[in-house]
Amino acid sequence: MRLSVVQPLQWDRGAWRRGLSVGVNAELRNNKGVDYYKTTTYMWRDQWQKTEVETGKIANADYLDMSYMLSGYLLRRKSERDIETRLGLSWAIQYRHTPMLDDLGSCKAVSLSLYVPGIGRHHTLSATLSMQKKKMPEYDYSEVGQYVSSYMGDAISMSRGYDKVPNIGMRTLKFNYTMPLFCPDWSVGGLLYLKRVWSRLFCDVSRVDVFTPMSVYLMQYNSVGGEVYFDTHWLRLPFPMTIGCRVAYADYYRDVSAKMLFSVKF
Repeated sequence: MRLSVVQPLQWDRGAWRRGLSVGVNAELRNNKGVDYYKTTTYMWRDQWQKTEVETGKIANADYLDMSYMLSGYLLRRKSERDIETRLGLSWAIQYRHTPMLDDLGSCKAVSLSLYVPGIGRHHTLSATLSMQKKKMPEYDYSEVGQYVSSYMGDAISMSRGYDKVPNIGMRTLKFNYTMPLFCPDWSVGGLLYLKRVWSRLFCDVSRVDVFTPMSVYLMQYNSVGGEVYFDTHWLRLPFPMTIGCRVAYADYYRDVSAKMLFSVKF
């Protein structure tokens, strides 16, 4: 059973958009087992080389999952060719916990984003600083081995190009340079309409507190890369569909990865 209440407030004046949003989410769950993470880390010459992550279930759990969110923004209005706002800031605060029944820990997070104009017309340079901290639940996890993360998932995202890492704390700094490439306004009958092609260059830094039964290790995961997106409409539907591809170089693993991206705006 789940109940969500969100109250957005918006004040627009002239070239600026201002907004504030407050939200509360409550979910009563009866799960047959709680997720845990079990890791095996290989070391060579005192260097972290590889971490294998397994998931499993610990025990039956009845719990009330509560989360609270407060966010706001002050953004300059976008033109038709802008991908992102070219000037402004946004912020968000989030807290999640299980106040009754079984204690599965808590997670608090905060983020701040700043937008400034780029070099060219319709270009945007943005920076986002995010931090989160988790509180571990009080359980005996000897039966499942190396337990390194609570039930709480991440409220912020890792550096692009990496999978999620079980943690009790994380700080990330992300830079994005977003720019349109061209607007072909090209159509194939009633099948496809290609409105715009745009790209984003990025550089991410994540410092993660990885927990093991022996200690807490501070790890850093950096990445650089680029993304290309196609804004389209299919079958004359009014909903814009964005299809993209991301190529990222993960400095920690010295590896290049590619990923397809897809989103629909209703």
